[in-house]
Amino acid sequence: MIRKFVSNLNTITHISLHKNGENLLAGTKDGNVAWFQMEMSDKPFKSMDYHGDKIRSVEFHQSYPLFLSCSRNGKLLVYHATLNDDTLRDPVIVPLKSLKPNGETSIFNLFLL
Repeated sequence: MIRKFVSNLNTITHISLHKNGENLLAGTKDGNVAWFQMEMSDKPFKSMDYHGDKIRSVEFHQSYPLFLSCSRNGKLLVYHATLNDDTLRDPVIVPLKSLKPNGETSIFNLFLL
């Protein structure tokens, strides 16, 4: 084991590593998404509780400064995250959009479109 992170998070369901290797997202069973800055601390920089249901996936976009989180109830949240080259400056995280399926459409049909 190289590194151990400490948090008060419930069971972690999904983890995503940023392409620069310095930031980590973790989604939990209780609907929290935690942002870790691996070079700064082993505790979460920011914890976001916008879902209220089990997190199914968290992902960073490969080329844009975006990330998303998806929960079991089909709610998809898109965030903008400005990362700085200076590791001493904190990232700026802004929630952009909340996508919710209506009663007729399942979350799996949204991905097929």
